[in-house]
Amino acid sequence: MEKYSPVRTRRPRMTASHERFDEAVQALLDQRAELAHLEKAAALNERTMRVAHDIRNPLATIQAVCSSLILETDDTHQRERLELISAQVERLTATLAVAVQGAGDADDAPVPVDLRDLASSLVNLLQYQTRGSIHFAIRIDPELHYRAPERGLTRSLYHLLRNAAEAVLGHPAAQVIVEAHRIGGELEIAVRDSGPGLPPALLEQGLRVYSAAQSGSALGLCSVERFLRGLGGKLLLGERATGGAEIRMLLPVECGESGLSAH
Repeated sequence: MEKYSPVRTRRPRMTASHERFDEAVQALLDQRAELAHLEKAAALNERTMRVAHDIRNPLATIQAVCSSLILETDDTHQRERLELISAQVERLTATLAVAVQGAGDADDAPVPVDLRDLASSLVNLLQYQTRGSIHFAIRIDPELHYRAPERGLTRSLYHLLRNAAEAVLGHPAAQVIVEAHRIGGELEIAVRDSGPGLPPALLEQGLRVYSAAQSGSALGLCSVERFLRGLGGKLLLGERATGGAEIRMLLPVECGESGLSAH
């Protein structure tokens, strides 16, 4: 009987190890599903904003013309019809305002975010998705935190990292670098890769013009830019001197009433 005891003592450890592995894989799958949901929501939000902008201007024109005609006409019935049109335009404008407000992340309240921990979790997910074929480097101080809407920041950084991973996938010496640090009164989060670089048309035309005829990654970049703009920040697109893309998110360290700060 003693010769079987080593087998019985190893099996529980193997089972526990397998369970931990399964839990880790499931956590990655859950994280991927959540990020996919956030990306779909972001794309929908961006499209909503664009449609709202396209509709709002014609409505304003109709409202202005109606107001002018109401003042000019002496026909009572004509005035009543114009006032009815004007009232419906106001109703549409109000509905549009509610839709635009709902398209944002109103419930994504600012919280302190551990930037290195956030980057590490996203890199782990991308390494799993790319089967370890890309070298990721994280250059973020473990003590660096930033108070911001966590879902929006997670979605934005994931989009930049995924774009970079897709750009270098299959290339020799594929590398993606994410780093964050303070520069004066701003926090810079940069994602750099060793890929072919950004499309020349994107750099020449600018994001808004270029994305109007594009979809996918360009639309996602618009969503990132809108998120940053809502925090008083900006998105900068460029090229690395050694080749590859460089995309930087700049965020204010102190944002007044919004209470955002880096520590």
